[in-house]
Amino acid sequence: MKKEDKLRVNIAGIKLRNPILMASGTYGYGTEYTRIEGVDLREIGGVILKGTFLKPRKGTAPPFRAVETPAGMLNAIGLESCGIDDLINEKIPRISRFTRVFANIADGSIDEYAEIAGILNKVSELSGVEVNISCPNVQKGGQAFGTDPKEAYRVIRAVVRNCDNHPVIAKLTPNVTDITSIALACVEAGANALSLINTVVGMAIDVSSKRPYLTNNYGGLSGPAIKPIGVARVCQVYQAFKKNGISSKIPLIGVGGISSGKDALEYILAGARAVQLGTINFRNPRAYREILDYISSYLISGGYRSISDRRLVGSVRLYK
Repeated sequence: MKKEDKLRVNIAGIKLRNPILMASGTYGYGTEYTRIEGVDLREIGGVILKGTFLKPRKGTAPPFRAVETPAGMLNAIGLESCGIDDLINEKIPRISRFTRVFANIADGSIDEYAEIAGILNKVSELSGVEVNISCPNVQKGGQAFGTDPKEAYRVIRAVVRNCDNHPVIAKLTPNVTDITSIALACVEAGANALSLINTVVGMAIDVSSKRPYLTNNYGGLSGPAIKPIGVARVCQVYQAFKKNGISSKIPLIGVGGISSGKDALEYILAGARAVQLGTINFRNPRAYREILDYISSYLISGGYRSISDRRLVGSVRLYK
């Protein structure tokens, strides 16, 4: 089997050339990276575009929207969006020439999620729709959809009903006590795959001014600092799915702090079939190539037929 064939993966019926996806938000609308020397989007599995809303959004006012932290980054961009019309007419056609494209839905009510899903359902260039349920539910006083199994079920169910042409991927928040109950609720609602995790709530304070670095006060922590959290959440959900007999039916996509091939493999051993790269793209936009080379070498040296080998995905040997 050729090297490139070993890396092919199937996520909820979507055939990807390799398991590397670019995470929503960190990769903009994809085309920004086509201007960077040494980056070829035809070499990756796909791009998940910035979260979209029905109408354009400006997000959090600059300049204090992001701050570097030890082994990570805090951001409070505020889900800035070009709006659904520009996404469909301008952004998706530009990037779909290079690789698989996934939309990411982020809005404030179930009706709005459902409406956006219905519009995206007609876009043939899309490979799938990721649903960010870390967003605040404006009808519930700002509580995130993804922190309550019943609310997670309701929003995913609404999206699935309006989006039968594309696989639906629920993106889970780590800011919960029991992520497995949220994951199972999403599957019951009809999600075809899960992305986990989103950013972790964090804060950084300037001790001189005694004010937060971010004008939003709190932000989402990403980068290497959250990788152990992401790996743990993937493992917990995979084990719960295994117990319920659905680990082979609902693919998991690992997200959070991946900056090397070893990091990506940790997620795969924990139960992920694909991974997303996020913060690493700001530091090294060509990191995906190094990660793929590492994974390829690992597959060859271990005698694995492919990245989806049953002896690899979810094969971590947990202590009793």
